[in-house]
Amino acid sequence: LPSKKSIVFPSSCCVHCDHKLSFFDLIPLLSFLFLKGKCRYCSQTIGLRYFLVELLTGMFFLLAYYLYGFDFDFFKAIVFVCLLIVISFIDLDLMIIPDELPVVGILLAMCFSVYDIFYNGALLKSTVVDAFVGGGMGAGIMLLMFLVGWLVYRQETLGGGDVKMMFMVGLFLGAKSIVIAVMVSILLGGIIGGLLVVFKIKSRKDFMPFGPFLAL
Repeated sequence: LPSKKSIVFPSSCCVHCDHKLSFFDLIPLLSFLFLKGKCRYCSQTIGLRYFLVELLTGMFFLLAYYLYGFDFDFFKAIVFVCLLIVISFIDLDLMIIPDELPVVGILLAMCFSVYDIFYNGALLKSTVVDAFVGGGMGAGIMLLMFLVGWLVYRQETLGGGDVKMMFMVGLFLGAKSIVIAVMVSILLGGIIGGLLVVFKIKSRKDFMPFGPFLAL
């Protein structure tokens, strides 16, 4: 997505030799293990990141099934998790959140709310209202943090992607949970950022992506 390439065509290929990968090269987790972390065609090392992303995704899918069973909430949860995983790894690499991801997430969260209205009577339980209040609160808190950062440091300390992301997250989580999510993400960011400075991995002037902390 950051490279503006299609995720559909052409099909998957090795990033080193551009050889088209077969079905047996793309089985999650198993292909990496069977190939011993190397491309079948050029023997170049396959990044451990592929295995990690597949493992994380599978674990969260299992957790969602354990919590919700095979029903509507399960599908809602795995869509949410997939969006957060993709956002996190892109933000870690490039410190950007492509607009396509939160926008698609926002649209899907709205669709889930419509489903709730017609099939679960959610309108009577105010869960739809709660979702939109949560979205507004998530985006509002990020905007406030952006303004405070600008006033204090005279430069952007948060990006527009973080604002759109938290609108999406708020739609999925609702008002109460979005407040907890933001508080925990700020706490985690502060602790990990502080440790990176203490161990001289980062300096006080360095920027860190905030998306992974929000996703976590």
